[in-house]
Amino acid sequence: MSAAVQTSEPPEGRSGSPTLSPQIAPDCVMQFSGQLMHAAHVANRVIDREGHVLPVLVLELEDCGAGHHQVVVHVPFTEADRAQAERQARALQRGQTVTVLTALSDVRLFLPGASLVAEQPH
Repeated sequence: MSAAVQTSEPPEGRSGSPTLSPQIAPDCVMQFSGQLMHAAHVANRVIDREGHVLPVLVLELEDCGAGHHQVVVHVPFTEADRAQAERQARALQRGQTVTVLTALSDVRLFLPGASLVAEQPH
């Protein structure tokens, strides 16, 4: 799991482009840009069946892409980096434009307006 978040104004001393973990091939990356619907916050996410928990930075974006979609982003942190996640959450306020890069394999779809669920023959 890896993601990078960049605001429209990069922090001092950093480039304007977020970077991903070197293990992720560039052709397997998706980029989303949009405005924060709410201030970012840190939540706990259960990561396995044993109930282990890690902090995640939670962003809710609107106006992403040509379809003006809403995108919910979870940026995972280690427990040792929780303070860093909290600092980043405090810096990301409602209305800010951010860009998020993520591995294509981490993308999940949520279909709140589905109108039909049909069983398929085996």
